[in-house]
Amino acid sequence: MIGLLEEKDNIGSVKDVSLSNRTITGYLAHFNSVDYNNDVIMPGAFTKTLIENKGRQRFLNYHNFNQPHNKFDVLKEDQTGLYFEVKMVPGVSYSEDVLKLYDAGVLEEQSIGFHVVKKYTEVKSGTRQIQEMLLAEGSNVTLGMNSNAKFTGFKSFTPQKCTDHITKIMSFIRTGSVTDETFIQLELGLKQLQLYSYELGKTALETKGEPESSTQIKAEPQAIEIIKLFRESLKNH
Repeated sequence: MIGLLEEKDNIGSVKDVSLSNRTITGYLAHFNSVDYNNDVIMPGAFTKTLIENKGRQRFLNYHNFNQPHNKFDVLKEDQTGLYFEVKMVPGVSYSEDVLKLYDAGVLEEQSIGFHVVKKYTEVKSGTRQIQEMLLAEGSNVTLGMNSNAKFTGFKSFTPQKCTDHITKIMSFIRTGSVTDETFIQLELGLKQLQLYSYELGKTALETKGEPESSTQIKAEPQAIEIIKLFRESLKNH
């Protein structure tokens, strides 16, 4: 939470990414599913805010209001959740990076910043059911790359998912071309994956006596070294 604005990370999904059209489509939130904070967004929760604040919400880079990508071309509720379409502005460095990361599968999920309307919220069996919220923004997020926001998405990670994300990041690092700031974010994501992988291995050791091989990520230090070398090369130019 930043100020009075709540954030929900990793609750939306990507439907499609088009590099040629510079367009990302998918969901900022899904209805009727319990998230990591035991919250459920109910159908119709965005109806009022989409009418009253039409055209005001922006698609941001990691909840950073100083790094907007663009206004949403489409932002609407359907049976699944809050559907969006956004076209990234050409020539904006962080937007260019985000498009590449989506295309490479490194970025896969979205988040929202919002205020809950308390009188339309109730708790049932320990789960907060949100029936109305004021939507402030939607953002690209994954792997805890936003150092200013608490990351909870690893709670849903399996050892195999950790390995898959590391593979995607390392593949992108070797072939991708992004700004130094984005490489720093990738380094942070890898370090957090390494820490979580260690915790998974420790838990497996305590319960089974032997950690799963998929929790023993050996390639991560090499990836971080590649990032550091890239950053040094930028400084020398």
